[in-house]
Parts: sequence; C-alpha cells; structure tokens
Amino acid sequence: MSLTALFVDDSALQLSLYKKLTNHLGSSQWEFFFADDALDALELLHFVTVDLVITDLEMPFINGVHFLDMVAEKEPAALRCILSAACSKEDSLSTVRITHQYFHKPLDIRVLEHILAVVVRLRELPLDQHARRWVHVLPSLPIPSQTFNELVTHLSDRHNSVKSVAAIIARDPAATASILKLVNTPFFGCTGTIFSPLQAVALLGIDIVRSLYLLSYLRKIKPSSCGEPPYSFSALAERSFMAYGIAKRLCIHKRIPLEERERVCLAALVMDIGIIVINALYPREVRQYLTTATVPFSTGEERGIVGVSHQDLSQYLLGIWGFEISLIELVEKHHCHGTACMNEGRRILYMTTVHLDCILYDMEPQEYLPASCDKDLAEEICLLYSYSTDML
Repeated sequence: MSLTALFVDDSALQLSLYKKLTNHLGSSQWEFFFADDALDALELLHFVTVDLVITDLEMPFINGVHFLDMVAEKEPAALRCILSAACSKEDSLSTVRITHQYFHKPLDIRVLEHILAVVVRLRELPLDQHARRWVHVLPSLPIPSQTFNELVTHLSDRHNSVKSVAAIIARDPAATASILKLVNTPFFGCTGTIFSPLQAVALLGIDIVRSLYLLSYLRKIKPSSCGEPPYSFSALAERSFMAYGIAKRLCIHKRIPLEERERVCLAALVMDIGIIVINALYPREVRQYLTTATVPFSTGEERGIVGVSHQDLSQYLLGIWGFEISLIELVEKHHCHGTACMNEGRRILYMTTVHLDCILYDMEPQEYLPASCDKDLAEEICLLYSYSTDML
C-alpha cells in the first residue's frame, strides 16, 4: 500500500523542515510532495491522488482555508491539516469548517509521525472508497471546534499541566457547561458536584474530558430530513456513560493496572460515537436495521443495511480527529470475541459491550453471545454479568 502526503507552505525554510522531517522518518509506505503555494499544489493535484494534506494557513494568492476547500472537493477522503504560527479568533472560526486537525508551528516530528501512522491505520479499515468519501463530506457532521483542536495539539506535549488544559476548555463557555453537565452524571462516580473544568480534568483525566467534549460537540449534528432519529442524543450519550461505568468496574474487579484501565475506560466511552452519527443522519436505515437485526448494533448487519458499521465509523472519526492509535485499535476490537485478537484490555472491552447491550435490551448473555465465542470468555462474561447489573 503506497500513500501520498502533500505539504504546502510559502516559506522555503518551512518546506526545508518538512523535507528533513520526512527524510528522517524514512517510511517506505509514503511518497511526499511539496509545494510553495496553493496554486502549485492545485496543479499537482491534477496528477496525484493524496491521502494527507498539511498546509500553512497564511499564504499569498490562496490562503490555507480556501485551498483546503478545493482539496475537499477534489479529494474528499484526504485528511486535512492546517498549521499556523499565530491564529486570530476570526482565523480559528474559519478553519473549523474545513479542517480535521489544527497545529501550531513548528510541527514536531512526533506529531507528524502520529499523523502518518493514523492515516496508515485508517486506510486499513474495511471501508470502500465510497464510504471514505461519505465520511469526509457529511454536510451535517460538525468538525470539532478550535478548542478541541487546541486540546489535541496541547496533549502532544506531555509537559503541559492539568491547569493549562482546563484553561483551554474554559475559553469555550458552551462546551464548559456541557462538559460539567456530563461529568456530574452518576456514571463517572465523582463524589460531590464538579463546578469547574479544572476539577473535571483533575478528577477524570485529560483524555476523558477531551472525549466528553467530543460527545458534547456531536450533539450539534443536524438530523436528516428523512424523519426523527430512532434514538435521542441523550439516550445514546447515556449509553456511552454506562459503558464507561461498566468498564471501570470490570477493570477494578480484575485488578487491571491504572494506565491500561484508563485506556480501556476511554475506549468504552467513545467506542459508539459512530452510532450517534448514523442515528442522526440515517434514521430510516437505522429503523430498518433495528427491525431485522438479530443482535443490537451488529457490525455485519449494519454494513449490509446502512452501508457502514458504527465500529468502522467510530474508528475513522477518532482517527481524523487526532486520537491515539492504541485507542483506535481497542475500539476496533470491541465486538471481537475470538481468542486470536484478545489481550486483557480487549477482553474487558468485549465484556463491557455484551453487558451493556444485555442491560439495555433486556437479554441474558447466553442469548447474546454468538456460538463462535471463546468458551472461557463466555463463561467469564456470564459469571461477571451480575457486576454490571448491580452497578446501574
């Protein structure tokens, strides 16, 4: 598999830096192209199909936002990133509409390496070209705001403090109110009321709060004109919170180390964001699917009726919005029940999925589990099912 990246910047120094970074990475999977303005880049796009575009914001003739508008029209499946040395409030608002990820200059080699790895990972998903284009041109799907992009950029530097991350969130009053409302639900197990982003980040961790921000942003999806969505946003958000709570209890019960526990709980929280999108934009197909599905939100049956599974869509959205590869890989396996793909984290995530669906759809694990499920795993799921029912 050969992938193509295009770097666009009117600064010769910046282009030289890009060339040094890409030479240092030395990936055989990638072919890199460079252009010193948007006009040259557009000319190049007549001959080259690109998977990734990284462009400067402020350029002569055509700025980065207008350039990415044209890229989105010509190459809708490409990941679109913008860099800027300084970004005004007006620039921030304009980039939100068309940009998947936003970064401050200079681009760190670790960030570039992560972006390239994400694109490789996303190309391995079982999505055909139609589905990839569908994801990128959804007219009603909100691209995360400047605040979210700042959080992603900020988290690439491990030296940043909880206080500085909380300060970024606090600059968005609507998001702050929404996050505090979500944090104060019983599923997160916080004692007392959380009144500030600083408290939320300190108690739950940066990644969980960032994911809550993403969930609150998905509320803005404009429903399809094909009828009312089968599920309300609140019901689907609560599903995610329940998954987080179940995963946390299972991790504690099985004495999973803290770092792995945080990763599994985060995966449980975001593994079903694809359902939120599909529910809002394709209500008619979801209704049809729900009347015929043998198991709730079965990925195979979803693909057959909706055209894409929520699992694939969740992974894809997490990828283009800058989440870690290790998290995307966990989300990929949350419906996996074979021993070949199981480590302890994936095992717990599958248990969480089964427990959650059994609670929501009033089923017993024996009814839910496929015949192909690993015998030891099935026995453990049935044994631990009481833990998930007791906690809610």
